[in-house]
Amino acid sequence: MSKRKAYIVVLMGVGRIYRIFPICYWNEIIPYCYDCWPSTWPAWQSFFIKNKVKAAFFTSKQAALHFSSINSQMYCKWLPEATYSDDYLPQKKLKHRNIDILELGRRYSLYHKSIVNYCSQYGYKHLYEEKASEILFPTTQQLIEGFADSKICLCFPAALTHPEKAQGVETVTHRYFESMASKCLIVGKCPGELLEIFGYNPVIEVDMKNPFQQLLGILNTINSYQDLVNSNYERLLEIGTWEVRIQEMVDILTNELTYCL
Repeated sequence: MSKRKAYIVVLMGVGRIYRIFPICYWNEIIPYCYDCWPSTWPAWQSFFIKNKVKAAFFTSKQAALHFSSINSQMYCKWLPEATYSDDYLPQKKLKHRNIDILELGRRYSLYHKSIVNYCSQYGYKHLYEEKASEILFPTTQQLIEGFADSKICLCFPAALTHPEKAQGVETVTHRYFESMASKCLIVGKCPGELLEIFGYNPVIEVDMKNPFQQLLGILNTINSYQDLVNSNYERLLEIGTWEVRIQEMVDILTNELTYCL
């Protein structure tokens, strides 16, 4: 086959397919698929067929495996999310940070309920969105500064927080990477994908039998976790930045699929 060109389009869910217009009428497209949950797989499959997609990237490994199994003629590749490490502020040591526990976005309700009253009772600064419509950090800069001033960031995959949506699909999201880019200590659950790409578990797994006692022990010895967040940061620079991820994509497209970039 001769060298060929195509447009890479990032789709944040199958509902965002308007982003491919009008280029899809005259050009081949290579989707990079986010939020590819099982309930939307039929819609994704219809999209791939209608647009004669020959190659697609997926942020979820399980989604990539699924579509590879039902599309023998379509190249499907898992390419995890990543982050821009230079956007964050990792300089402040854990012991000098003022926010004890940061709980952003969707939460694992069972865990949240088991710690929230204790944190208040013991005087720990625990930031979370009290209402669904509340935005904890209204601007990107405030978000970055919030991470930079947080000791612990709680992170759980959607398979735990929203099992009805995830339907068994466990994938690593941007929250894990931006937490490590900020040198926060991650407490929660490590998705299998994160363990695979890191080569070790960078997360302190929660103890659901004694959740607050575990947090108390961590906060009382927070300085002892500085080496872990430093190691996580260094490993992130090796395998979790967009510079690395884009180079992976370029290598695949040019070497495996003979696209011209």
